[in-house]
Amino acid sequence: MDAGEKTRWNVLRAARCRVFAIAFLVLQTSVPRVCAEPPPATPAAPARVPVESSVIAAVGYDAEARALDIEFRSGTARRYLDVPPEIHRALLGAASKGRFYNANIRHRFKSEKLAPAGKDAPPGDAPARP
Repeated sequence: MDAGEKTRWNVLRAARCRVFAIAFLVLQTSVPRVCAEPPPATPAAPARVPVESSVIAAVGYDAEARALDIEFRSGTARRYLDVPPEIHRALLGAASKGRFYNANIRHRFKSEKLAPAGKDAPPGDAPARP
């Protein structure tokens, strides 16, 4: 092998090493992590009980998950997270549930929008219209 062939061989070998290095980096960043922790599970929907209110149709609370579900007369429903049981009890006992909600729950707890209740949902899961 003469000097010219040796140089070409070294250039090709260096190029091949660069291609393998790039391929390794691409695969390493694009393949999902096998050991990654799964996302936290959303708590199951607690049973909702109808309440007397012009704003709120039904309320459900999961003490273990500290999740408060509020279904509004408009048909929308939200789940409020990390709600203490005292807030749930106070909401149920409030003379004006809408006022209590605005003063003590709305914008004070992290929330997520829930899917609207289906037509075949049991009473308390769908808003009651007066």
